[in-house]
Amino acid sequence: MQSYFDVKSGTLQAETAAFGMWPKMIGGGVMRVVNEHPINGISPHVHIVVCRSGQIFVMNNDTKTYGPGDTEIVEFKMPRVAHGYAEFLSMCTASGIAAEGAIG
Repeated sequence: MQSYFDVKSGTLQAETAAFGMWPKMIGGGVMRVVNEHPINGISPHVHIVVCRSGQIFVMNNDTKTYGPGDTEIVEFKMPRVAHGYAEFLSMCTASGIAAEGAIG
């Protein structure tokens, strides 16, 4: 993972392709490392926030992989995420998950 932050890394060159591509590649790298070395409780989903002078850009590492004939074969999509503690508790209740120990 450290190689992604090397100034000579190809991932830094991705930023010249489009705004946010460098952190998007890092998110893809995190996903790949977690999938190759799974640990219970560690998710391959990544929230990415890019802050620049006068700009804030929020994204994630959602991806789609296509096979022959442009048929979609894999979609990796961030699950719904709560936007506050009350919504988190509501989502837990709706899923049948106990959240009594969660601190808000």
